Amino acid sequence: MRHGHVFAYGTLIGMGLAACCVPGIDACAAEPRRAVQPMFKGIELYSWRDPDTHGSNGHSPDKRVLVGETWRFALMPGTNRNKFVEEIVQAHDRVDTVAALKARFATLARGEQVFWLVPEDPRFALPPQAIVAELGAAAQAADIRLIIPQRATAARGVSEEDISEDAVSKIACAGNPHAETAETGIPPAALRQRARHFEDRGPVRHVLAPSEILKIGIRYRDDMRVNSVTACATLRTALRSDSGSTVRHLPWSESLPAPSIDADVTYRHGGTARWLLWPNRSVIRDARGRWWFAYGF
Repeated sequence: MRHGHVFAYGTLIGMGLAACCVPGIDACAAEPRRAVQPMFKGIELYSWRDPDTHGSNGHSPDKRVLVGETWRFALMPGTNRNKFVEEIVQAHDRVDTVAALKARFATLARGEQVFWLVPEDPRFALPPQAIVAELGAAAQAADIRLIIPQRATAARGVSEEDISEDAVSKIACAGNPHAETAETGIPPAALRQRARHFEDRGPVRHVLAPSEILKIGIRYRDDMRVNSVTACATLRTALRSDSGSTVRHLPWSESLPAPSIDADVTYRHGGTARWLLWPNRSVIRDARGRWWFAYGF
């Protein structure tokens, strides 16, 4: 009798497990297999609208398509170079729906950094805000860091004066005839910063605010890369640039040599900032003492 009870109990357990394995029962769905470690330089995310899915009047006849099916995405390993349009749209890891991208997020390593990039080519863009918010929530649920670029200058709280040619041209810029010896790499204080937010402020001008700058003093420059004239021109070009991302956390993993330029930025209100530049890299300590890391400008 005892053996009969054991057999019956085991049979019920087996039946229960079998029931849980019936396809279509969400409670028993297998967890997606995830990558073990984040990528060395993170992952780049690109988005564009597929014109082939639109009707002749520019609108999809399928209402379901309007909420995200027309948007295509590509995930690519992070690198230090700009990708070609063809390699993005033909990427191996191309995702054709918002739902599929959300599922793909769940397969990335926990803590992975995903940089949503928008190249200057007009075919690339961010989807509508509702889709961006949906993907942001999916990334948070998947325990990955989705770094989303801002849409427009107004969204960053930056006035048009900050980006005008005239504002940049009025900034006094001079080199130090007794230039200091540059320290190698990123300042230790910047490396010690622990950022709690992963907002992308876009181009460096949205952190440095050119219209408020009184003067820039170059305290060090790499003579092999820039001279006293080209150093100021390089800084002004960076302030005018519409490209790039500026974030509070360190977004790259490679070590850096001594900077090409190390400059002090003095503001009209009396505050000061520090600005270090390398090719395609920049580190900024703003007037409030916060460190920023910029790339792609």
